[in-house]
Amino acid sequence: MTPYHPDALTGPSLAKTSASTNTETPWDPTHLTPQHVEMIKQSVAGIPISRIVYNFKRFGVKYSSRHIRRVLESPKGREFYSFYSSQFHGGIEGLTHHGASYAPEAMYTELDIMRNPLAGERHRLNASQDLMDRVGPPKISRQESENKTPTNITINLLPSQMSQFLAPPPIVEAEVVQLIEPVSSSNDDG
Repeated sequence: MTPYHPDALTGPSLAKTSASTNTETPWDPTHLTPQHVEMIKQSVAGIPISRIVYNFKRFGVKYSSRHIRRVLESPKGREFYSFYSSQFHGGIEGLTHHGASYAPEAMYTELDIMRNPLAGERHRLNASQDLMDRVGPPKISRQESENKTPTNITINLLPSQMSQFLAPPPIVEAEVVQLIEPVSSSNDDG
């Protein structure tokens, strides 16, 4: 199966709204709540907005179709929609392919933090360690280890103690005994 390109995926867009009729500014949440994520997941699965409203109402949460549409059309909503759609329609390979397109930006951000003299030492060190983990030599080759010599343990045994190890194992004799089945009180007529 070939991975889906994010631009080829169907999803919410701002193309339906025109600037002349819509005076409302696009809604841009600072983060997506779990309810927003669920709205987007249902939309990716092909559930119409009216049905998403009903699904939330069944659980006592009331969201209008306008609110759900604004979540789907927000920049963060579209970004999550794209990632989730890649996984939903293309599997893990689709998500991996889509996520790989952000690798250069992630690398640039890490390098920017690492080289920024105004960033705290801890952040710069974490950025450099993360870069080394991603593209550097394997961690095991970067670890310092001491060359420890093996430890020899000497045990002195007396001849009487050695005879215990050389003696054959003891033989256990057992006899099989038939157990009597208990009589149930429910069978009694008394």
